[in-house]
Amino acid sequence: MNNKGVFITLTIFLLAAGVLALSQSIRHNFNELEGNNKYVVMTDRVGYKYENIQDNIFDIIENISGIDFNIGEKSITFTEELPNARSLDAMEISIGAYKKFVEEHKDGLDINMNITDFDLSTFTIMPYDINYSHADAPGRGNRHNNTIYYEPSSLDFNAYVVEVILQNQTYDEVEEDIDYADMAGEQGVNLLLIVRNSVKIEEFSKFYEGIDANAESEITISTTGNAEKDVHITITPFGKMTVLNNNSVAVDIVTGIDFGDDATEEPYLELLKGLVVVRSPRLKIEKR
Repeated sequence: MNNKGVFITLTIFLLAAGVLALSQSIRHNFNELEGNNKYVVMTDRVGYKYENIQDNIFDIIENISGIDFNIGEKSITFTEELPNARSLDAMEISIGAYKKFVEEHKDGLDINMNITDFDLSTFTIMPYDINYSHADAPGRGNRHNNTIYYEPSSLDFNAYVVEVILQNQTYDEVEEDIDYADMAGEQGVNLLLIVRNSVKIEEFSKFYEGIDANAESEITISTTGNAEKDVHITITPFGKMTVLNNNSVAVDIVTGIDFGDDATEEPYLELLKGLVVVRSPRLKIEKR
């Protein structure tokens, strides 16, 4: 009888221990699942906040800088004046006001907008990792940009596109000093160039195929008239393209990239890495 009692007691004890272990396991799994769910939710929050800030900054840039972005499934272009004489002071004031607004609406996140380091005319074309930027006009300070740069990390695209619309100039001719990738194994880059006069009548159009991406080539659009200066397009090693307007007055210009059949997905723009940083201090989640 005593043995039977001991057996029953032991059985109850083991059963209770099993239930307790099962309960602890369920609680552990539930806590782990709850923790994972919180992590996923916070990751989405950080990502949404980051994308929202970037979108708003791009809206400010587009509205004030005079640069229009045109993004298609297989291409991206920027339409602007060159030099860009728009007031960058006004843009910086607007960005500063937006930064203050963001700081007042952090929603429990740490947000850092590196406003002092903002280069508001430098973007990265993603996911192709191509930098688009401007440079200052020599002797004019940092409020006029007369040069556009494209710097690709690879040549996985169909062609550069440049369309120049002259204003107070008269088209003269296009001069070419080009090295082509003739030898096997040499990398080539393509360029579509269109030149129009002030009433947008086409004066010149040519598709340059296979410009040597590891040499230096230059195309000069010569003009006559009151603003007798030239527009220069150069291709330099690693396929970098530079567009320079030496005129004292602006030209309207469209530059961009046609990805063609090399397009893996629709291009999009990002600010330089680190200009906007959003993080969750508690879960150590960061987007930059």
